[in-house]
Amino acid sequence: MEINAVDLNNVKVKRVIICCNGFINLKKHALAVFKEYFDQVGHDENHEVKLINLYDPDDKKTYNRKKQINVLAEQVKQYAEQNYIIYLLGYSYTCGICARVATMFPKYIRKLIFISPTLYLLKTKLLMSYLKMAAKYIKIRCKHPKKSKKTVEKAHIKGIIPIAYNVACSIVKNRKYFKKVRCRVFVGKSKDDAFCIGKTLWKITHRLEQNQVTIKSYQSGGHTMIMHLELGKECFDDILQFAYHIVNPQFDKEENEEKIATLSFERKELEEFNKD
Repeated sequence: MEINAVDLNNVKVKRVIICCNGFINLKKHALAVFKEYFDQVGHDENHEVKLINLYDPDDKKTYNRKKQINVLAEQVKQYAEQNYIIYLLGYSYTCGICARVATMFPKYIRKLIFISPTLYLLKTKLLMSYLKMAAKYIKIRCKHPKKSKKTVEKAHIKGIIPIAYNVACSIVKNRKYFKKVRCRVFVGKSKDDAFCIGKTLWKITHRLEQNQVTIKSYQSGGHTMIMHLELGKECFDDILQFAYHIVNPQFDKEENEEKIATLSFERKELEEFNKD
């Protein structure tokens, strides 16, 4: 089939936003409210929001940062094999993982969405917050040695020390991949987010062309803005506008480019990764 002969107006393409959890020890996904909102407002059967957990708080074997990268890469491969246009959404520390995986699959990942990205441990209050969680865990174990397991589970700090260690390593090791990103990027943060500072935004976007980056700053909500409908609704709308709706001629051109991409995917990359 000649691509030039195809009427792109009649091409129906499947798209997915793969949403990665942040550093959270709850069973409920950090983006669960966002997906619920999408399910209410989304009416196109070709559009999908997929929630994935890069680690399981109850399984120590999943904490390793390299294994977390592999979890996301595997999910991308599954959707790429079905000719989906893929957008990755990272929250907090998983923004770096999304940037890294985007460099692994540049032909398949068309947009990146970074919500409250964390790049710095010392320049923000991030490292201190991890140390406080670790101290809380140690205090509980010392104060209630016989029933510490139940107490720890109630406090949602099970496995907190090894998880925090791998999250911290992930932040440091993956931030170099932001400068390698070449697709369109949306960055959203709350003005009162103590973990995502101005330098973070510059680090992520300074190597990208101006028309490749959309940055939105929201009035309030802190680092967990995206987890709540009342605080995150404006951000939800901006994400869905960025991912799924045509808002100007430049995006219309990009829409056609994405449709063409689904008709001419090269399989060499996927075959290489499937050998691993």
